[in-house]
Amino acid sequence: MKELRLNQETMSSSQLSELLSYDKSEINRKIRNMFRDEIAHGDFPPAILNPNGAVSEYYLPEIETHMFVAKNDIGHLRNLVEYWVKRKSKHLAISVPQNFAQALQLAADQQKQLEYKDELIIASNEASIKAGEVIIREFVKSTDIIEVGEKLFYKWLRDQKIILMHSNEPYQHYVTRGFFTYRPSDEKINGKYRHTIRITPRGKVWLAAKYMKLQDGE
Repeated sequence: MKELRLNQETMSSSQLSELLSYDKSEINRKIRNMFRDEIAHGDFPPAILNPNGAVSEYYLPEIETHMFVAKNDIGHLRNLVEYWVKRKSKHLAISVPQNFAQALQLAADQQKQLEYKDELIIASNEASIKAGEVIIREFVKSTDIIEVGEKLFYKWLRDQKIILMHSNEPYQHYVTRGFFTYRPSDEKINGKYRHTIRITPRGKVWLAAKYMKLQDGE
């Protein structure tokens, strides 16, 4: 795991523990579960280790804190936004302007603060929406009534004409109804953007009910 860059804007496990009222050990566990793939690659998140090699403190960059809080305790998103706004404001030296030029500079700095707060609120909302969506693998593992694996569930989705026969793309009317999203990745693979199907919170309820109804019918 890479060493923590001290100049990086981060929030520690201890700070998240205070915000969410969880024990720090529980915060660390949730971080490991949420970012297990990144941790497996050894490059995220930054951490401080105990002498015995166990993680004592994780340090999440700003956008990851929004994703973490949105997933684990969405009621504290506003508090998190305020935390980052206050932290950013400390970097702005606010003093009584002595002339017109300083007054203009002060007004510009304050405007930047307002714009930054708006950006954080937008990022928080996007994170909360994304945190509520799951990929098929996660849905199958987390839903007790589904007793088949990921591959067989994909086959079931195709048999029910929920996704296209030769791809993982959902039929458009199910996307329109808000059951799925189907978005491209941020990076190209072999010159193309790879799309990922995700089930929305509304889609989880609908899909579980549909699967259970058909199983009961059989």
